[in-house]
Amino acid sequence: MEIFEGKNIEQKDLEFVDFEDNQFIKCTFSKCVVKDKKICGSKFKNCSFYDCQFINCNFNSAMFQGVGVWKGCLFESSDLSKVIIGSIRLEASSFLRNRIKETTFDGTSFKKIVFEGEILSAWFYGIPYSANLYKRDFLFKKQPKDLTTPVIDFTDSLFKDVTFSRGIDLSRVIFPKQENFLIIKDPKRFFESFLSESERIFSDIESLTFCKRLVDSLFFKPDNHMMPLVTVNLGIFYPSLNAERDGKIVEILRKLAV
Repeated sequence: MEIFEGKNIEQKDLEFVDFEDNQFIKCTFSKCVVKDKKICGSKFKNCSFYDCQFINCNFNSAMFQGVGVWKGCLFESSDLSKVIIGSIRLEASSFLRNRIKETTFDGTSFKKIVFEGEILSAWFYGIPYSANLYKRDFLFKKQPKDLTTPVIDFTDSLFKDVTFSRGIDLSRVIFPKQENFLIIKDPKRFFESFLSESERIFSDIESLTFCKRLVDSLFFKPDNHMMPLVTVNLGIFYPSLNAERDGKIVEILRKLAV
């Protein structure tokens, strides 16, 4: 593994840079157009990218750690599978028609970001997964950490399995219009209404227990605590082991989400 540290890398320098399975520390990339390159397995720590384009590149399993800024960048037709992007500040950048599968945005900051194309599976965490969701005030009283507020446009995206959690305020996110993807406003009231409606429709203990566990997993789990909006992917009910029950649950969820 080759280590690049403290480098200022521009277009003219790219012929001397091997991206694959290498380590970049405190490097700054400016106005680079990178096409058809393998960047898989590389580690970037405290690196920044300004006005860069990555087209048809393979980032599989690359890691972007520490702090850094990505501003005015384009990622197009690239493989971002299993990529981990840490507490990076993303600004005015676009992700167009990439392969996004098992991709983690772990405490990443988003400002004026556009995603287009299919997102097979991804996790968007407001607070990094390894960090505590709570802090102590000056009286050592436990308090939730401040929510992050990403500004993202997913209008032309297609969600398959996408999770938003861990201290994230989704009020400035534009979601795609998908029948199987619900945005729940006022989650506490919504899920109270859901349980009430479930008790009216179901009479068997098994179905009622299933509904209560569903609410626990979607609303009461710590990762969703204090979030003013939560999302529900109705794809979790397909395929179903109990089609009649799950069909009624989906019908309740759709009706209440209107």
